[in-house]
Amino acid sequence: MVSESAALNTTGIVCAGRVYCDVNFASFDAMPTLGEETFADELTLHGGGGAFISASYFAALGVPSYLLSCLPAEPFGSLVRAEALKNNVDLTLCATSTQGPPQITVAMVHEDDRAFLTHQHAQALPSQFESLLTQNSSRLQHLHVGELTTLMAYPQLIAIALEQGLSISADCAWDVSQFSKAEELVALISQLDVFLPSENEIQRLRGCGIDEHVAKLTVVKQGASGAYACARHQNSVHSQALACSVVDTIGAGDAFNSGFIAAWLQSQSIEEALQIANACGAVAASKKGGATDLPQIDNLL
Repeated sequence: MVSESAALNTTGIVCAGRVYCDVNFASFDAMPTLGEETFADELTLHGGGGAFISASYFAALGVPSYLLSCLPAEPFGSLVRAEALKNNVDLTLCATSTQGPPQITVAMVHEDDRAFLTHQHAQALPSQFESLLTQNSSRLQHLHVGELTTLMAYPQLIAIALEQGLSISADCAWDVSQFSKAEELVALISQLDVFLPSENEIQRLRGCGIDEHVAKLTVVKQGASGAYACARHQNSVHSQALACSVVDTIGAGDAFNSGFIAAWLQSQSIEEALQIANACGAVAASKKGGATDLPQIDNLL
């Protein structure tokens, strides 16, 4: 079991971004309506956020995984911390929020889709994140950022990664407040080695003048339709999704990210990386919660 205070001792991937406690409601008849009350038969609490879920799937794939984040305040911080350590995610680079309300996402899973209501609090990353990355860069090979919002708040992450010889990837994650900042987004996305938006997100970004050719490699997640990858100014490569019994789609995109990046770092072909990514997404969609009770899936690599 990885200790939160243990020193990094193996080259791996660091996932940076906001971490939440996900309060997941499921098994209800219809989405809540204003002025009415809806009752759910199921309620679970899990660690959440793109960085947390991707880090957990990297570890399940057998890739040393480190989280760079501020963990939620109590009473939810200990729950998130315990789940991260159970998933073999190293928390050496994390801080814990001690003041203010905890970061929480209320997730409502209905049929094959879900909706989120999220509370963000304070900073996403520890105040000393620059020195943490620099001091431990020899033990890292890649930086994955869980959402563009974090990259926009900490654009120096890219410069630090480049200076330390790390490759860089980022998920998009839906945040309406960021989509209007086209010039800033282009400047950041163009420096990424891998950008991983969903179909809905890339459609919204196209309205800002940002398409699949801005990043060096863009991988677009299409849910049940699979995914496609497009290297800058090259034709796209498509891969079908794997059939699975969908239980909960929370975290499926972040699991997909981990599968693709892990395979890409091993210099596997784009086609192979997409297949592995789709397999990870299928694992996530067939389980409840973003990264709970993960099987070891290192055989995929």
